[in-house]
Amino acid sequence: MNGEYIPQATAEKLATPIQKGGRHKAAMDIAFSLIGNGMPEVAVFATLRAKFEADVTDKELNDVVSWAKNQNPTPCSPTMGRFIGSSSQPRRSLATVKPKVSPAEKSDWWLGGYRMSVEDFGRTSPTAIPAPPAEYAALALSSLYREDDAMNVVCKFAMQGDKARPLGGGKTMSRDEWVRYFGEKGVPASDAGAWLRLNPCGAGSGKDGAPTDADVTRFAMMLLESDVLPIDVQLALLDRLKLPVAAVVLSGGASAHAWLRVLADTAEQFKELAKSLLALLEPFGFDPANCNPSRLCRLPGATRVIGSENGGEQRLIYLNPGAKALAQSGIADIAARLEFPFDDGKPLKALARAATSRYERMYENRGRLGIPTGIPDLDAVAGGWKDGHTIVIAGETGGGKTTVAMHCIAAALEAGHGVLMFSLEMDREEIFDLIMARRANVNRNHFNTGHFTDIEIAEMTSVVGELGNLPLYIEDSSLTGVEEVRRRALQLKADNRIALIVVDYIQFVNPGMTKDNREQQIAGISHELRSIARETHMPMIVLSQLNDEGKLRESRVIAHNANIVAKVEVDGNVVTVRLIKGRGIPCGEYTLDFNRSLGVLIPRHKPAVEDQDIPTRHNS
Repeated sequence: MNGEYIPQATAEKLATPIQKGGRHKAAMDIAFSLIGNGMPEVAVFATLRAKFEADVTDKELNDVVSWAKNQNPTPCSPTMGRFIGSSSQPRRSLATVKPKVSPAEKSDWWLGGYRMSVEDFGRTSPTAIPAPPAEYAALALSSLYREDDAMNVVCKFAMQGDKARPLGGGKTMSRDEWVRYFGEKGVPASDAGAWLRLNPCGAGSGKDGAPTDADVTRFAMMLLESDVLPIDVQLALLDRLKLPVAAVVLSGGASAHAWLRVLADTAEQFKELAKSLLALLEPFGFDPANCNPSRLCRLPGATRVIGSENGGEQRLIYLNPGAKALAQSGIADIAARLEFPFDDGKPLKALARAATSRYERMYENRGRLGIPTGIPDLDAVAGGWKDGHTIVIAGETGGGKTTVAMHCIAAALEAGHGVLMFSLEMDREEIFDLIMARRANVNRNHFNTGHFTDIEIAEMTSVVGELGNLPLYIEDSSLTGVEEVRRRALQLKADNRIALIVVDYIQFVNPGMTKDNREQQIAGISHELRSIARETHMPMIVLSQLNDEGKLRESRVIAHNANIVAKVEVDGNVVTVRLIKGRGIPCGEYTLDFNRSLGVLIPRHKPAVEDQDIPTRHNS
């Protein structure tokens, strides 16, 4: 239980005698706290068992632990407790670490690859946009605001790095006064262009007379913008989100400014609505900072020089005076739309659109699409281990499973891929010794006796630094369960550290506190491991024992869940890897010579299939 966090109150309860009559409640409190702070269920049971006398039965304690687990408790503050056997920081929260998804990837997922040009988006405008840019500002203000609305325009700016920021209080006039001003003097602008405060406001009470949230007199609009997505993606999102967009103005730079009509009576209501909406849209690349009602946006019709793109014209491309205001009650509908990709009634369109480029990439990378297996003949027909696939390597006890897994790991590392290995039978030192034996040509038995030769010592000294730099992450806790596998895999995947997961082996994965029989437990673990492979988009090699009848021990579900199942057989110095199931690839046998003293497998280059142009029957 190294590094397990125990809150101070729980530590005191564990150290204090508990009177009969209060023990069940105390056990519940302790279990709830320990589960919430990440202690495995097996360890929680052991802690309770050590705390309470024998007249508190194992069943009662197991039921308490199961109850605590089902409550889904959360960690307490680390400042209020201590750690067992560790002075380091608190362990990671039980919350799953999600892989990082960029706004571009998120948007592409939801849009299905759909893009929209400025010209196509402009054609959807309910109101025709005049050709002369000088008319943009007057048209937008007269169409979207009341005649007595006081509107604020800012042209003055200050530079922050290479960006121009609006500065000062600008000029505030009524809508109609601005319309006359535009007609007589044109749209004001500086080298940075010009900005408009989207909501009507009174005299500015901020620095240099700038209007603040407190000066806003009517909460009519909020700003949606993105500085991280291409224009065609921004416009595609605005088109398909079906939000009440009243106007869209190209910023003259890299973004489109959407004026969204909202329903709010107070600044608090406005901010609550804006925060709710932007929390949904931030993963898609929209700026989450646009929550204040006194926000400035680009004034249509002005032209900028600083930070300009495509001439710097702040161009009005869409106008919809009839847009119905968004209220807080509409946020749930937007959330529901964003939960699944946009449905345009053509569910295969996105797949078809991406197919050609995908096929071209496959052709360009033919023969090396996945993680190398270390068996060239297998790679020739399978293309390596594929993302999201589960590969089961099965064998009898001592029958070469780990040797084959280490061979696969070595091939992945040599190709530059990081590997996460859960070694539930051997500790990390033993795994390191296996790698050292392979790299330094050291007799494996010498790690048992210490009788290394001078040459072996020299070789180990020369390669130890190289091994220290290998991206092989070894987890060897005997209490590892599927949630620990998921959290660690997602964490390393999020940092682009690994491309392959290996679990050695499934029968040693901790099932947690469950009343299921052993076959049901293994079936559940198998389902979870398969889901982790798909969730992380990485191949996962899972080792499994065979029973005395040569079948997968304790659950046939292991084979059903796998994309590939291979049996390992050892005969003297020959290892045979026999594929008995292969979704999308032919089954066959692959023979490797086995150097027992070094633990090294050497593939024999013999075609696995007589004629690869002839369709071969395979399991599915």
